[in-house]
Amino acid sequence: MSSTYDTLAEGINEGLGTGYDYRDPRLDTISRLKTNLVTFTAFKNYNMQAEMISALTDKNGKIRSFSQFKKEVTKLNEKYNKNWLRTEYNTAKAASQTAAQWEDFLRSARIFPYLIYKSQDDSHVRNSHQALHNVAKKIDDPFWDTYYPPNGWNCRCYVLQSKTADGYNDEPISYPDDKQQPPAFRHNAGKEKKLWTQEHPYFHSIPKKTKDKIWKARNKFYSSDKFYDVVEGIEVHVSAYKSDSLVTEMEFAKKMKSLGQWKNIRKLPEEEGSKSIDFIVDGVHVEYKRNVTATIKTIEKKYSLARKQMAGVTGKRAIYIEIGNQNIPRLTGKLLKNHEWDGDLYLVKGTDVMKIK
Repeated sequence: MSSTYDTLAEGINEGLGTGYDYRDPRLDTISRLKTNLVTFTAFKNYNMQAEMISALTDKNGKIRSFSQFKKEVTKLNEKYNKNWLRTEYNTAKAASQTAAQWEDFLRSARIFPYLIYKSQDDSHVRNSHQALHNVAKKIDDPFWDTYYPPNGWNCRCYVLQSKTADGYNDEPISYPDDKQQPPAFRHNAGKEKKLWTQEHPYFHSIPKKTKDKIWKARNKFYSSDKFYDVVEGIEVHVSAYKSDSLVTEMEFAKKMKSLGQWKNIRKLPEEEGSKSIDFIVDGVHVEYKRNVTATIKTIEKKYSLARKQMAGVTGKRAIYIEIGNQNIPRLTGKLLKNHEWDGDLYLVKGTDVMKIK
């Protein structure tokens, strides 16, 4: 699974590039594409394993000899990890490029409101893709929800942006059917930030209990060190790139590091559907709240929320609250008197870090 992910992730990096700053809005796209890729890889891995189990017996149900089984497994490896993997790599690269372009198109839509579908217009283009060549639609037209490239394996189509639709086609010569454009490609990678949807055959005909096991394996893999990047001396999980609060959290972490308060910092994964803990710092789980202009009552509410988030965390815990010009003695009294908390509590004002519990 890890090897397959690495290869396909190279396709994303090839399509989008690397070395972005954590303030770059494209990191959200990278995070979501790589998250989708983990899911895809987990289901691909299951499909290959299922075929390997089936290969233990022949079509008559007779157990194969080891040499026969090895021969079948070699065929499966050729199919899954060479032929299909190369095609999937090309798709990951193409979808990543068009996903990044979609963000650029949106930023320029006020001046260039039209998108133009382009095939390579050569002898290698599929007829169904050539039929879409030079179709012009506004960027918010539902057409792009289904026909934004890539629209098939090894698709080379692309999109241009234009001020006008003059000289282009209002409609395609014909629309591709499900065979010409498989359902797995009937989505917009830029809008949905997905390389593949669950229309892909890897996701089909799997019992729910088995799917649950695949998801557990996927989540365990996603929490591994493989998905952390080192950003300005701080380990950041790729899922954190999609967080609206990442910039604020990173600036605080950098400040604490420069003050010598924090040394080994890890920005933890963003969990779907729940509020995750922000950091592990020198072995301590840390939740950070910023309340520079908030009232004391609002800070109390944020403190209460932080404690709830920490409820299921074992080991050392700490909450850091960054404040502004609030009355510190009064704030400290309120926090200590009205709220029970068995972890550490810090107030941070500018470069002053005060441990109050």
